[in-house]
Amino acid sequence: MKIVSHASLPTKISHKIEQEIRKNPQEKTKTIQQDALKISQNILGGDVKEINQAIGGLQIASKTLQKLETQIQANLKNEEFASMRKEISNAFTNANLGKTNVFDTNYKNFSSHINIDFYALKKEGSNINNSQDAKHFTQSLKIQQNQIKQTISILQNKLNNSLTIGNRDYNQLNPSMLSTDALRNAHNIDNLSLERVSKLLA
Repeated sequence: MKIVSHASLPTKISHKIEQEIRKNPQEKTKTIQQDALKISQNILGGDVKEINQAIGGLQIASKTLQKLETQIQANLKNEEFASMRKEISNAFTNANLGKTNVFDTNYKNFSSHINIDFYALKKEGSNINNSQDAKHFTQSLKIQQNQIKQTISILQNKLNNSLTIGNRDYNQLNPSMLSTDALRNAHNIDNLSLERVSKLLA
């Protein structure tokens, strides 16, 4: 029985791979296309997840602002502004999606057309000292609720565009995909599985 040294295996495997590529150039192209598609799908999946989370956060924010508006209008006659400020602060603090506070998220990262300003809204809510301040704050709540609706619309369009791009034809590959670490690793001899090696040496 002929004993093959471990040192000679990589050379033999590499030679077999080269032979296979020469014999099956279409198979190589197909493999690269599949790898590029997988990379793109991973990127797309991350974008879709972030957009969906942002939309979910905005829906929570909208409900919170609606509730605040109702509470403030109901409590205007009481003129207990310290209590009102505390309610507002608690409402902002407890509005979470998972572990993320929806009023601390920077939604402007998604588009330059987004005009939400929760920072200014929270600051205004913490400075209510009289009925006039409270009335002005309720107007700000309405403005931000309208901004939330517009932002959700922007994000939904962005989501639809992302899904459309995700379904495009990959017969023509983006050359930039070929320089990614994921693609290089996919064709690294060191990453060959035992099953793959067995087929090559058969």
